Amino acid sequence: MIRAVTVLAFIALVFGQSQGEHQMAMFTKTTELTTVAFIQHQGPYQEIPMIMGQLDKWIEENGYTTVGPPIGVYLDDPEKVLQDSVRWAIEVPIAEEAEEKRTTEGIGIKIVQPMLVAVTYHKGPYDDVGKTYERLFSWVMKSGYEISGPPRELYWSDPETTPQDKLVSELQIPVKTKEK
Repeated sequence: MIRAVTVLAFIALVFGQSQGEHQMAMFTKTTELTTVAFIQHQGPYQEIPMIMGQLDKWIEENGYTTVGPPIGVYLDDPEKVLQDSVRWAIEVPIAEEAEEKRTTEGIGIKIVQPMLVAVTYHKGPYDDVGKTYERLFSWVMKSGYEISGPPRELYWSDPETTPQDKLVSELQIPVKTKEK
């Protein structure tokens, strides 16, 4: 919980500045070992709220306790795959230590191993996140890293209660040091 408070304080400090006064920091960090409830899906991103609702219902029905923001994991490049065919998953960290399992509906529990990720933050509508990703991907390549997994987004704001221009997302790209 302390880590979440620290992250939220950092976000509040950075985003307390008016739009255009800053360029978001880009850095690397190693994530923690995390047990997550997850749901996999193939279809347009507009279905995220519906699919997240299905996962929330499953978490509640199975008695799990969420301990972090929802995470979107994006398995396909939306510029190369038709919108109706993109594959993605939603993960939600849970408090319980549970064995990995998966239902026939693509819902389950898994352990996410620690990983090195390049990180930045995006403030504003989810539809505008592409420009922030472009800057982060560019930074990754210029900084001597190569991509080692699909992009992830941690959703620090609730889109049902937060104006679109105030939504905060943490963008993560799994990376590794380029081999020479």
